[in-house]
Amino acid sequence: MSVYWVDSSVLIQSRHKYHTKERIPQFWIWLDKQCREGVVRMPHKVYKEVTDGTDWLVQWCKLRQSFGLDVPHDDDIEQAFKELQRYVGTRYKHVPHKIIDWARGADGWLVAAAKARGGVVVSEEDKAKRNDTNVIKIPDLARDFADRKWMDTFAMMDALGADFSGGAGGGV
Repeated sequence: MSVYWVDSSVLIQSRHKYHTKERIPQFWIWLDKQCREGVVRMPHKVYKEVTDGTDWLVQWCKLRQSFGLDVPHDDDIEQAFKELQRYVGTRYKHVPHKIIDWARGADGWLVAAAKARGGVVVSEEDKAKRNDTNVIKIPDLARDFADRKWMDTFAMMDALGADFSGGAGGGV
């Protein structure tokens, strides 16, 4: 089974938009199970992004820190990040200010973790518009650097067979 490396956008948008805990608590129960089974992972830098606050999502993540939501940056991940930095420096050299902003963030660590450890990058971030080489986006980096393995939350749920119908078959 693949490992799914989730971006902060997966949790943040699920919290606010797609799978609020009040409306679809089954999503959070399912995601907890995926974390405990080692299927869903999050690199340390992304974990730090999500846990910078005080709401229930911060606490939810902290309770799952030891279940893969805070994977340390080991030598393999750091090496992959350095390779990714070189790639980004070459590919986006015409927008150096974007490279600096990107290097400070967590996106590169997410893609590097998937590259180093194997697995799929999961993010709610959209690809850059066709021929837009001024924006550094997770899906584009995953395509170019992490063996084209990128998907959004719903695709991950489909790939893992998530079913919140409660056995009702999901039909109307």
